[in-house]
Amino acid sequence: MQHPLSLTHQHLLSIINTEILKRKTGGTLRILDAGCGNGELIYYLSRSLEELHPEIRTEVYGLDVSDHHVQKDGFFDLTKTMLSERMPNIQWESRLSLIGQAEPWPYETAYFDCILSNQVCEHIFDHVDFFKRIKRHLKVDGFSCHLFPLKNYILEGHSRIPFAHRFKSFETRKAFIKFMTRMGFGGFNSTESKVSRDQFSEDWAIKLALDCFYSSPAELINKSHCAGLVASFKYTRCYYFSKIRSILRRRPNYTLKERWLAEWFCFLFFKYIASITLFLENKVPTSIQQGERH
Repeated sequence: MQHPLSLTHQHLLSIINTEILKRKTGGTLRILDAGCGNGELIYYLSRSLEELHPEIRTEVYGLDVSDHHVQKDGFFDLTKTMLSERMPNIQWESRLSLIGQAEPWPYETAYFDCILSNQVCEHIFDHVDFFKRIKRHLKVDGFSCHLFPLKNYILEGHSRIPFAHRFKSFETRKAFIKFMTRMGFGGFNSTESKVSRDQFSEDWAIKLALDCFYSSPAELINKSHCAGLVASFKYTRCYYFSKIRSILRRRPNYTLKERWLAEWFCFLFFKYIASITLFLENKVPTSIQQGERH
């Protein structure tokens, strides 16, 4: 099995594998990595699914935006080069797309079986628009999984400063970051840093204001429903358990089991200290006629 670069990659593969087995998927499976970055997840999924399900033709696509400034300039060319060198039999020019945030996604309606993202959703300003795009390009009964931190998260993962993302006022956030750096958070070193503490604090306050948009669980559920998708956090527990298995040096588990009560209890606690898994499905009721009331 292809070795994952991170547990997040392994977790997303486990979800896809579990859903393939549950849905008895056959033929061609199309997956979109929304916010694909350096393409490592695309490569990992392509190789691993080929090994897990040789009977299925798997096509993994990648999409990212050019005007968000999360990635460095020229990153997408490096992504294409890396994938072309490792998997030269695939025409990556047609599989990878770089667009502006306001541009429509360059795919047919109902094209994908699965749309996923890894540590992306906290950088999306308009989640309703993002979920509507997923709805548009996801097949009926298709699924979408997203791994990212919530507003509840105690330690803001980019700045490494607790609660830095909780402040709405720019000036208050800047002052708080400056205070926390004096307490040893955020990696600021006054003797080695090339910028002042004031500049460091202001830069992070700007970045968190313009690049990071955290949501609560209730907000995400409501936004998903507004886009026409049903939502849950049902695979969140499995991510935490995979971390424990890794610490204990146990083999990864690529087939996940649903235990709703355990999911609920784990989510209540772990949403404060680790990323969660938002699981979306493009479902339509089959036993209720449109307009029918009971």
